[in-house]
Amino acid sequence: ATAIAQFVTTPLDVVRNRVMAKSASTQSYPPSKGDMDCGRNGSGDADAENNNDSQSHVTQKASSYVDTLVILAKEEGLSGLFAGVTPRIGKAILSGAIQFATYEETKESFRKVFEKK
Repeated sequence: ATAIAQFVTTPLDVVRNRVMAKSASTQSYPPSKGDMDCGRNGSGDADAENNNDSQSHVTQKASSYVDTLVILAKEEGLSGLFAGVTPRIGKAILSGAIQFATYEETKESFRKVFEKK
Protein backbone atom coordinates (compact mmCIF):
# COMPACT_ATOMS: atom_id res chain seq x y z
CA ALA A 1 0.00 0.00 0.00
CA THR A 2 2.82 2.40 0.84
CA ALA A 3 4.58 1.69 -2.45
CA ILE A 4 1.39 2.48 -4.36
CA ALA A 5 0.94 5.71 -2.43
CA GLN A 6 4.54 6.69 -3.18
CA PHE A 7 4.03 5.98 -6.87
CA VAL A 8 0.79 7.95 -7.08
CA THR A 9 2.11 10.98 -5.20
CA THR A 10 5.47 11.22 -7.01
CA PRO A 11 4.27 13.82 -9.55
CA LEU A 12 3.04 16.02 -6.69
CA ASP A 13 6.40 15.79 -4.94
CA VAL A 14 8.27 16.55 -8.16
CA VAL A 15 6.17 19.69 -8.65
CA ARG A 16 6.56 20.69 -4.99
CA ASN A 17 10.35 20.32 -5.23
CA ARG A 18 10.48 22.36 -8.43
CA VAL A 19 8.36 25.15 -6.95
CA MET A 20 10.49 25.18 -3.78
CA ALA A 21 13.72 25.21 -5.78
CA LYS A 22 12.47 28.13 -7.85
CA SER A 23 11.44 30.15 -4.82
CA ALA A 24 14.83 29.50 -3.20
CA SER A 25 16.68 30.54 -6.36
CA THR A 26 14.72 33.79 -6.77
CA GLN A 27 15.41 35.16 -3.30
CA SER A 28 17.32 38.43 -3.30
CA TYR A 29 20.76 37.15 -2.41
CA PRO A 30 23.77 38.63 -4.16
CA PRO A 31 25.36 36.14 -6.56
CA SER A 32 28.22 34.19 -5.11
CA LYS A 33 31.59 33.89 -6.83
CA GLY A 34 30.63 30.38 -7.98
CA ASP A 35 27.44 31.70 -9.57
CA MET A 36 29.39 34.35 -11.47
CA ASP A 37 31.89 31.78 -12.69
CA CYS A 38 29.05 29.64 -14.06
CA GLY A 39 27.53 32.57 -15.92
CA ARG A 40 24.59 32.91 -13.54
CA ASN A 41 23.39 36.23 -12.29
CA GLY A 42 21.63 34.89 -9.18
CA SER A 43 18.22 36.04 -10.40
CA GLY A 44 16.83 32.58 -11.09
CA ASP A 45 15.72 33.75 -14.56
CA ALA A 46 16.42 30.77 -16.81
CA ASP A 47 15.85 32.65 -20.07
CA ALA A 48 18.18 35.50 -19.12
CA GLU A 49 20.86 33.04 -18.15
CA ASN A 50 20.53 30.94 -21.30
CA ASN A 51 20.26 28.00 -18.97
CA ASN A 52 18.93 24.82 -20.56
CA ASP A 53 18.06 23.28 -17.20
CA SER A 54 14.52 21.96 -17.64
CA GLN A 55 13.74 22.42 -13.96
CA SER A 56 14.37 26.16 -14.13
CA HIS A 57 12.61 26.38 -17.48
CA VAL A 58 9.46 24.68 -16.25
CA THR A 59 9.08 26.63 -13.02
CA GLN A 60 10.00 29.96 -14.60
CA LYS A 61 6.85 30.03 -16.75
CA ALA A 62 4.55 28.71 -14.03
CA SER A 63 2.69 30.95 -11.63
CA SER A 64 1.09 28.27 -9.47
CA TYR A 65 1.38 24.68 -8.36
CA VAL A 66 -1.18 23.52 -10.93
CA ASP A 67 0.49 25.54 -13.70
CA THR A 68 3.81 23.90 -12.85
CA LEU A 69 2.18 20.45 -12.98
CA VAL A 70 0.60 21.13 -16.39
CA ILE A 71 3.77 22.64 -17.89
CA LEU A 72 5.90 19.80 -16.53
CA ALA A 73 3.53 17.21 -18.02
CA LYS A 74 3.56 18.95 -21.42
CA GLU A 75 7.29 19.59 -21.62
CA GLU A 76 8.78 16.51 -19.94
CA GLY A 77 5.96 13.99 -20.13
CA LEU A 78 5.62 11.01 -17.83
CA SER A 79 9.36 10.69 -17.29
CA GLY A 80 9.43 14.21 -15.86
CA LEU A 81 6.38 13.67 -13.70
CA PHE A 82 7.69 10.40 -12.29
CA ALA A 83 11.32 11.41 -11.85
CA GLY A 84 12.75 9.60 -8.83
CA VAL A 85 9.89 7.13 -8.44
CA THR A 86 12.15 4.08 -8.12
CA PRO A 87 14.18 5.37 -5.14
CA ARG A 88 10.99 6.57 -3.44
CA ILE A 89 9.34 3.16 -3.74
CA GLY A 90 12.55 1.43 -2.62
CA LYS A 91 12.73 3.68 0.42
CA ALA A 92 9.09 2.97 1.28
CA ILE A 93 9.60 -0.80 1.04
CA LEU A 94 12.81 -0.71 3.07
CA SER A 95 11.29 1.56 5.68
CA GLY A 96 8.25 -0.70 6.01
CA ALA A 97 10.43 -3.78 6.39
CA ILE A 98 12.54 -2.14 9.10
CA GLN A 99 9.46 -0.91 10.92
CA PHE A 100 7.81 -4.33 10.82
CA ALA A 101 10.96 -6.15 11.97
CA THR A 102 11.51 -3.68 14.81
CA TYR A 103 7.90 -4.00 15.93
CA GLU A 104 8.06 -7.80 15.95
CA GLU A 105 11.34 -7.90 17.89
CA THR A 106 10.09 -5.37 20.43
CA LYS A 107 6.83 -7.24 20.87
CA GLU A 108 8.73 -10.50 21.43
CA SER A 109 11.09 -8.85 23.94
CA PHE A 110 8.19 -7.46 25.94
CA ARG A 111 6.45 -10.83 25.86
CA LYS A 112 9.55 -12.52 27.33
CA VAL A 113 9.96 -9.88 30.04
CA PHE A 114 6.36 -10.05 31.18
CA GLU A 115 6.14 -13.85 30.82
CA LYS A 116 8.81 -14.36 33.54
CA LYS A 117 6.86 -12.40 36.15
